[in-house]
Amino acid sequence: MNEISEKPVENLPWVYLDHNILNVLVREMENDFKIFLKTNYQIVYSEETLKEIERSKGYENNFIDVLEYLDAIYIELQLTDKFRITDKINWFKVSPREVIKFKKENNDNSSSGILKSMHQMALKMAGGLKGESFDAIIDKQEPPFSKLMETIIIAGKNLNSEEIKFDFVALVEAFKQQFHETNEGLKKALQDNIPDPINFRGPKEFREKIQIGPRVLNNIKPPNVIKQIWEEISKSPEIASAGITLNRFLSISKNPIHPGEELTIYEKVICIYSVLNSIGYYPDSDMEKERRFVSSTSDSTHAAMGIFCKATITMDERFAMKVQAIYEFLGIGNQVLYIDPNKMAD
Repeated sequence: MNEISEKPVENLPWVYLDHNILNVLVREMENDFKIFLKTNYQIVYSEETLKEIERSKGYENNFIDVLEYLDAIYIELQLTDKFRITDKINWFKVSPREVIKFKKENNDNSSSGILKSMHQMALKMAGGLKGESFDAIIDKQEPPFSKLMETIIIAGKNLNSEEIKFDFVALVEAFKQQFHETNEGLKKALQDNIPDPINFRGPKEFREKIQIGPRVLNNIKPPNVIKQIWEEISKSPEIASAGITLNRFLSISKNPIHPGEELTIYEKVICIYSVLNSIGYYPDSDMEKERRFVSSTSDSTHAAMGIFCKATITMDERFAMKVQAIYEFLGIGNQVLYIDPNKMAD
């Protein structure tokens, strides 16, 4: 899988397709909409696209065939030499089948444990996993994180040469310490703010506390959607008395893992998407259920990957409204194009 360039392919605008659009395109190999997309745009897909395809059991090849027909290119985030996310991408003009094969051959599963434990924590915050405590879920994160760090040390020893000199052991120890301190701080914050952690109902409790939700927020119209939302939210005595700023409310005021470093635009999109869901702005339903939670998490990643394209096309109104509000707030000029599924059916 070879990196080609960061220049646009044939000068066509890059367009990111939500999975529901791909669902329509797999129904028939040739249609006017599909031909229009292929002729006028460079279609883009990401690892999250491939994850959704993988969950479409029995139909994987149908989706891959569509991406190949569209001559879609694959994009992925660039990481720094310290494995931190950037707002830059690599892109590859390569078959999705080759990407899948490459990922399988080069995946040592060293991070699967920590990703699973972090997923459990996020699901708990969404109101799922009734009967489990936050402390127990947080504590489960440390062993897989330590295991992941061990693999980084081994990889670092293998990479170090006369040309590359880097103290991976010191870096890993710093990561482990930061991770532990962050977890302990999170435990205390949750203990101080959640009276019944075992039966925590997630966003529903927050909406009840500030007495606001979809009925109010979904009537807000552009422009300045997020600023209007903040005007409504900040009226709550709970929020006003805490002295919370808008950026802090959106979870973008500081980097929780690397204090002193600003979050990337990519990370900010994901954070704000989660907050909008929680407070009830065109929220995803049944987030406490595993399947719906996974779907919503996937949507937030699609929203973040969409910043690298000229436009994102979707048939999910809730997704479109949240992403439009986020892009507007962050000054991202990319378009979010919503297609009414009823009109598509016509």
